[in-house]
Amino acid sequence: MLPPMLALAFVVALVTQSHATDLVLEARLVTPARLKVGEPVTLTMALHNIGKRALPVVKPGDGSESNWREPFVWYTAERQVDGKWVTVPKAQVGRCGLFDADWDKDTVMLAPGARLVLADWVDHPEYSIALDQPGHYRMLVHYAFGTATRSGVEPKGAMKGVAPFEVVSAPVTFELVR
Repeated sequence: MLPPMLALAFVVALVTQSHATDLVLEARLVTPARLKVGEPVTLTMALHNIGKRALPVVKPGDGSESNWREPFVWYTAERQVDGKWVTVPKAQVGRCGLFDADWDKDTVMLAPGARLVLADWVDHPEYSIALDQPGHYRMLVHYAFGTATRSGVEPKGAMKGVAPFEVVSAPVTFELVR
């Protein structure tokens, strides 16, 4: 039998490892793979529990796109320039200062094999990255827990003891033309 502190450390490590290895972030392009600059890039996104036990996760809410509350959901992208992949800068978009700090109410248990569709409160990519140049793009979607900068809400309930983690989608590729 393990001493209580060692047992607790084992459980925390198990939870952290499960989130990092048992969650897959799926992203698929809904719009055509060839778009005009300025047309919205639309994706479907879902967290998929490929593990053998239920995991607590937090649904995005008002402020998730800005990392003001849990979870932080955002995009990164690269554009091909002269045969090399170059990081696409962030878009310069303002937003109000109001957000839903009470993210704990958005915690759900994701059963083995289940998917949580990430649709509400997830902005279109062009609101967070500068998709204003023609070219070939590869974009990633990120979902992170434990990074919020403004909520001030300590994890409780099912998320208490869950260490910070991040899952990243496979690249979604598309082309923007004039």
